[in-house]
Amino acid sequence: MSWNYDFILAEMFVLMAMFLYYVVRPRLPLLKKKLFLVMLVLEIAVLITDAVGAYTIENYINVYPLSYGSNILYFMCFFMRAFVFFMLSLHLIGLNCQKNKIGLYVIFITFVMFELITLSTPFTELIFYFENDRYYRGVLYILTYIQFFTYMGISLYLYVKQFEKIEKRERITLPIMWGVLLCGYIMRYIRNTYLIENIFYLLVLIILFFNYADPAMIIDSQTELYNEHGFAEMMKERVGKKDYYLVACVIKNKSLLREVYTVSDLQRGSKEIGAFLKRIAAKSFVFYSFDGYFIILSDTPIAVEEFQQKVTKRFEQAWNGTFNQMYLNVGYVRMDSSLDVVSTDELLHNLYAAVAKVEAANGPDSLNVEQIKRQIKVRNILNYALTNNDVQMYLQPIIDAKNGKVVGAEALARLYDDELGLIYPGEFVAYAEQNGSIAELGMQMFMKACQFIRAYRGNLNIEWINVNLSPIQCLDRNLVYKFNNILSQYQVPASMVHLEITEESYIDSNTLKDIIRNFKKIGFEIALDDFGSGYANIARLTKYPLDSIKLDRSIVVGYFEHPSDVFVSMVSALKASGYKIVAEGVEEEYMVHGLSKIGCDYIQGFYYSKPISEQEFVKKYTKEYA
Repeated sequence: MSWNYDFILAEMFVLMAMFLYYVVRPRLPLLKKKLFLVMLVLEIAVLITDAVGAYTIENYINVYPLSYGSNILYFMCFFMRAFVFFMLSLHLIGLNCQKNKIGLYVIFITFVMFELITLSTPFTELIFYFENDRYYRGVLYILTYIQFFTYMGISLYLYVKQFEKIEKRERITLPIMWGVLLCGYIMRYIRNTYLIENIFYLLVLIILFFNYADPAMIIDSQTELYNEHGFAEMMKERVGKKDYYLVACVIKNKSLLREVYTVSDLQRGSKEIGAFLKRIAAKSFVFYSFDGYFIILSDTPIAVEEFQQKVTKRFEQAWNGTFNQMYLNVGYVRMDSSLDVVSTDELLHNLYAAVAKVEAANGPDSLNVEQIKRQIKVRNILNYALTNNDVQMYLQPIIDAKNGKVVGAEALARLYDDELGLIYPGEFVAYAEQNGSIAELGMQMFMKACQFIRAYRGNLNIEWINVNLSPIQCLDRNLVYKFNNILSQYQVPASMVHLEITEESYIDSNTLKDIIRNFKKIGFEIALDDFGSGYANIARLTKYPLDSIKLDRSIVVGYFEHPSDVFVSMVSALKASGYKIVAEGVEEEYMVHGLSKIGCDYIQGFYYSKPISEQEFVKKYTKEYA
């Protein structure tokens, strides 16, 4: 029998180059990567034993230890290679090994039987044998094909059964890989004297390398840490399967940092932070998210307090940028496997929400797993309330500074749960903004305000209700039309609803200008909310047709703690520009007198009333003005 070795050398060069590149680059201990590496090694072993086995058949057939030994090694590696690829396929399909142990044991025992049959060949001649200086296939040589077609059949069955749960990439790559191998086995059967079947396994390895095993896919080029994709891949093998512990280090208020420092500064600083975290968390995996936070992941408990102390102490010093030294603040998110999530997507969703909350300028410095569990409950309650129109409207009165009478109210969203009780906006508004449900929340609050006005318009002497308008709502070009339809539905004049827009809305000035003009055309009054807490200034305000300015609680309280002519001058300038001034956060009588004296038109705060339910508001203020 004469063999053709033309494909061997080229395949070997490709395999060795792939192997060397893979082992010298950083890599995560992912199961799919381990299986890929085993397949790569087995493919090299199959290639070598195939060539050696064929050569001994041609030249050393009478040297039985050599001819039998080399060919037995070939068939053992051959069966093992197919088995490992099958296991990799099950992993990519998403088969839960914990729930299918019996089936996996049966498959493994079958594979072991194939190997034992191969080892017994010198005595049983079941796979191959030699006779009269010739090589013959044994009666069970067909197992080399039966194994493949059995594995392919099981994989395709599970592929169809699990199709909806399989990721999009695997939906494409799995059939392609099995199709490539099918072609290889057909060619092996047709052209059995050509050592060609290995080339098809090489093609599969190349597909696997570029889709799953290329180290560049999981490395962030900026920091040289593992990236967000690598983190997601690690968590897929841990969520619901094994213990894990993680701490996310969050750089706070990144939007402001991007205005203060250059991109080059931030990139170099991020690399320096990453190197520091790798040093102090040497036994853990460190990841960098393109959003600018770092994740330390460990399979064993992390000494969180000690870790945070080290990190916080280092952040008290400057970080080196390219052009500037940077002073940064850091917050923390702590999570572990006690978090009740059923998928990696759910875990990432909760992690992103927690990071966004800590990253905010006024967000908490740290969130632990118990706080995150509460966040999850709150988000579920919010989703239920939005779906069932169950968001509660609370009202806080707005007082005329001249005569102390109630002239309006601000509508504020609240959630209620039997277990958690009353839930305030600080726990759910950021999440609603993050996932886009803030638009539905705002629409429900506007509708409830209109319902309230229609129901009690004749019994209360309030002139208007303020309703908050989120920046995301302002992006809806049909928002004015939607609001006008609701006004018509409840027969409420637009003048009885004032819309409060936060300072973030000024990011897109043209959109904001257009929407304010359109709202004012149908009779709405527009107020700028929380003035003094962000980026707005008097010069920018003059560009927009606003009616009133609400001074944020922080600058109101700050004025009384440290009286300054600057605050008085600011109020005077706003008044001179034609704006009505509303002061928020008023809690003491002396604040009322002081604000009235410097020219504020309206007062809002706990001195008069905290936000109360619709029923309490009606009861309290109907009685007062009856």
